[in-house]
Amino acid sequence: ATYWSDYDDGHASTIHKAYLDREIEEIATPGLHHTFLQLPDLTLVWGSQDHGGSEALVERGPDESGERILWTCDDDWPGAGRCESNGLFYNEADDTFLYSFYTNNSIVEVDHVTGESLWWAGDVRDGYSFDPPESQYSWQHGISYTDSGTLLVSSENPENERRATWLLEYEVDHTNEELHYVWGSSAGTYASTNGDAWRLDNGNTLHVVGAAGVIREVDPAGVGRELDGVGEE
Repeated sequence: ATYWSDYDDGHASTIHKAYLDREIEEIATPGLHHTFLQLPDLTLVWGSQDHGGSEALVERGPDESGERILWTCDDDWPGAGRCESNGLFYNEADDTFLYSFYTNNSIVEVDHVTGESLWWAGDVRDGYSFDPPESQYSWQHGISYTDSGTLLVSSENPENERRATWLLEYEVDHTNEELHYVWGSSAGTYASTNGDAWRLDNGNTLHVVGAAGVIREVDPAGVGRELDGVGEE
């Protein structure tokens, strides 16, 4: 990601496909600066700082020479302000993207086909509210949907516990335009950046505590088993 090294808005960023010690392919992904994903048909999708609109969501198919703009902050998310993303999740069931921005402590869901901002929540005005209000995430990373449709987030503690990163789960209530807090679990350590959250097949939740170098597996009661950076239990 040349966004961070050359300060060129990621213009020369590329993705390298490799197997063990052999590179298979290098793909130009201009504007890429943080997160990207690959769809089931091998299309690459990433947040771009090199396609205008403050930030753009773009995609490139496996046999295509260029990329298409799906969505931009300026055109499709009024009032979002400065946009710089740190998370992207593909919801295959609905063909939508969950898109996370640390610059405004907000998450937006984008329709893949129309580029419409379907809903959002965080500091951007006119978004979904939080129930209770003090459960609002901030500096969130690692967004994902569970199979039951709840939202998982790695976040700074909504109760402002000093130097702690939390795993949070919400029910997304589209009827009342609210995120209902389900449960949370403190990692007991703080990650200044990065992180991830995924629901596992056994019902537990995997919490990658970003720059803290900690991985946690948390059971449904919120009691975690911590694994440090060298894998000791």
